[in-house]
Amino acid sequence: MAASSTGRPHTRNSSRVTERENRRLPPGPKGRVRNLVRRTTGYSRLLTRLHEEYGDIVYFELPGAGFCVVYSPELIEEVLVTREPEFPTIDFASQSDLVEFAPLTSQNGESHRLRYPIMESAFAGDRMVAYSEIILREALRLREKCRPDTVVDIQDELANYAWACIIGSYLGRDVDFPYAVGKRVVAYLRLHMMLQFLPGTRLLASLPLPTLVKGARASKALDELIYAAIRRAKEDPSHDGHDVVSHFVRAGDQGIVEWTFANDRAIRDEVLVLCGYVDGPIGALTLAVYYLGSNPAVRERLEREVDEVAGGRPIDVADFDRLTYVQAFCRELLRIDPPTYVSLPKVTAEDLTLGGYCIPKGTLMHTAPKVVGRRAEYWDDPDAFRPERWLIDPRPGCPPCPAHSYVPFGSGPHTCIGGGLATRMIVYGVATLAQRLRLDPQSDRIPEVSNVGATVLGRTPVAVKARG
Repeated sequence: MAASSTGRPHTRNSSRVTERENRRLPPGPKGRVRNLVRRTTGYSRLLTRLHEEYGDIVYFELPGAGFCVVYSPELIEEVLVTREPEFPTIDFASQSDLVEFAPLTSQNGESHRLRYPIMESAFAGDRMVAYSEIILREALRLREKCRPDTVVDIQDELANYAWACIIGSYLGRDVDFPYAVGKRVVAYLRLHMMLQFLPGTRLLASLPLPTLVKGARASKALDELIYAAIRRAKEDPSHDGHDVVSHFVRAGDQGIVEWTFANDRAIRDEVLVLCGYVDGPIGALTLAVYYLGSNPAVRERLEREVDEVAGGRPIDVADFDRLTYVQAFCRELLRIDPPTYVSLPKVTAEDLTLGGYCIPKGTLMHTAPKVVGRRAEYWDDPDAFRPERWLIDPRPGCPPCPAHSYVPFGSGPHTCIGGGLATRMIVYGVATLAQRLRLDPQSDRIPEVSNVGATVLGRTPVAVKARG
């Protein structure tokens, strides 16, 4: 085991590997092809098993790449925060023709520092208020579509809701983009990301695979909407500008930031990548329905709070801070089933040591928020769904959890910039539905989530009932 007798990793202070240092790799399973099969057919099970078998830091190889996964708050903090420059993010743009300009998620060092303010200000202040208004409007539409005494595939309805929220916030509240087309865009982006970890990337990406062909068409349709939003932001002074694209276009002239995008293509690339994260909120909202259905006491308390806060009127923007139990429900949901099983990979810039082991240059580094979010060392009754635990002190890093044992949106300089928007989509969506309806899943099993991304697999039928 890589852990000590206390279950915690042996962490060394020095970061650089020298000839005198121990050059052992972390423990892990052998066999590149076998590891590839296990990764692609059951990644979540593999990650859990790796931690159980090898400890807090695990190394394994796939054809063409070495991977390291860390499972403890201490090591997660090193990778994402204290030693973050040693683990730069990957520039997918250099490996794929999908984007020409690397998005913020692929930037490091000074480039990231310069670009971060324009992204941070896009999801803050009055803009978040404007996005919240769009979310609440779409939440009411979602509730109207879920008619009592019917059975619906709730993931489809929630996907329509999530896409409407994202497109409205990014491109403008009057822009429409069908979920069916958006679904192909996400699959297209995800497949491109998967191909980055395999040999012959450009050859594989050029093959006429159905997902790539349909995704390319869907991406083109989204491109047309993005470029139209850019033109409107530039040419229509009457447009209110309460969308991400308008902020990207106008922020420099308005004196909000110093750095601005080089051209329209750079804005398009950034927005396209942002849209690719929509499957996180869709998956979380779908799972939320199942956790409410399987925890009657939680559902009753959540409904009671919604009634006390809003009564019979629609939820409004100011209710967010008053919906403390709904927020606790959201935090517990993201603890027990975070948007992804592992973080987007970083890469070691050179040979270094971590947890007392040598990590070779070029290793793809993952953190595992789902595993650490269920560890008994850090959480009381970790497999129980108990939103009440967050009412002790709801701030991440405070009781009941130590710092970096709760990282659904990452941590450090590359924390997910859209985490606040996603949280509001969950809180407002759940509260608006709970105000009038109960959604009873037709299966007692929590849905399975895709090995790549956060897509819930299979149909998700629920019976819609009006609250008495």
